[in-house]
Amino acid sequence: MEADLSKDLKLELSNLRKRCQSKSEVLYGIQPILGALKVNQRTFTKLYVKESFLQTPITELASKNVWLAEVINLASQKCLSIMGVPLEFLTAATNGRLNQGVVVECSPMPTAALPSEPLPQILHFLHCSFPRPTSFSCCGSSGIILLLDQLQDVMNLGSIFRSAVFFGIPSVLISAQASAMPSPLISKLSAGAMESLRFYRVPHIGQSLKTLSQKGFLVVGTAGKSQDPFKEDFRHRPALDLELVRPRLVGAPAGGSRDPPRPLILALGSETKGLSPEVLSACNLIVRIPGVVDEASACTGFVNSSTSPLPTSLNVAVATGILLYTLKIMRRSPTDELAS
Repeated sequence: MEADLSKDLKLELSNLRKRCQSKSEVLYGIQPILGALKVNQRTFTKLYVKESFLQTPITELASKNVWLAEVINLASQKCLSIMGVPLEFLTAATNGRLNQGVVVECSPMPTAALPSEPLPQILHFLHCSFPRPTSFSCCGSSGIILLLDQLQDVMNLGSIFRSAVFFGIPSVLISAQASAMPSPLISKLSAGAMESLRFYRVPHIGQSLKTLSQKGFLVVGTAGKSQDPFKEDFRHRPALDLELVRPRLVGAPAGGSRDPPRPLILALGSETKGLSPEVLSACNLIVRIPGVVDEASACTGFVNSSTSPLPTSLNVAVATGILLYTLKIMRRSPTDELAS
């Protein structure tokens, strides 16, 4: 219990909470902290570790939990202040959340604005650490970027970020309106994968997407069975079932061409409303994943989605994994196929 802490620890906890109200946040859990220390996007103030861990020789600790030992080693290499504290301190610092005996005070996850530059420079900005972009394909132009449009469920976001890192997605665009931003809880739910991503806040999302499309990005939206009917002034047709999508529609190079795939933004909508009209109107293509409800509808001629016990769409996090894998396969260049 927090009340059982010593006077000095209560003061330490109070000061930590004050700093977290302005410039800091508390990241907790082994994988989020390990990822943050390795990727180094944040600045770090102090590492708090369960005191019994620090009393254990590092070689013995590594034999029991190699990840925890690596956290302590990395913090030491960075000359980060390390403080042994009782579990009650860690529990209070994380508002009762499971923390695996390790907490770090650090800066929030950085977000940036997209540059208004030609396509090679934007791709370089999103994907690459080389000093200067040298060509259209110099740095990750074959990659996919995620756009999150008003997503708020932290569990979904954690799963989405984990899938994104698994499939090699480097960057995430987030609409400025009504969207959850990266947080310690989401980092924990992503098993630390969030720490490897770069995040960009996008105001005026519809216009920004149209500008990116004009610069060469292919914008692919997603829709479920419950997506509202598209307005007549949208320049696209209704959503295309994923099984009917051909590689050229998602930016794959033409047969025999060694050009890289066209840069692609995969737009994911909110859990309740799907993509906003502004994003839908900017999409070059909208895809949906058909399910058993579509088969039932084909057999009976009609399925009332409001009363049917069958789900009419996938959870957005599950759909993201399916879409990223499918796009990865569809967009393979001849060079990739030869290499495999």
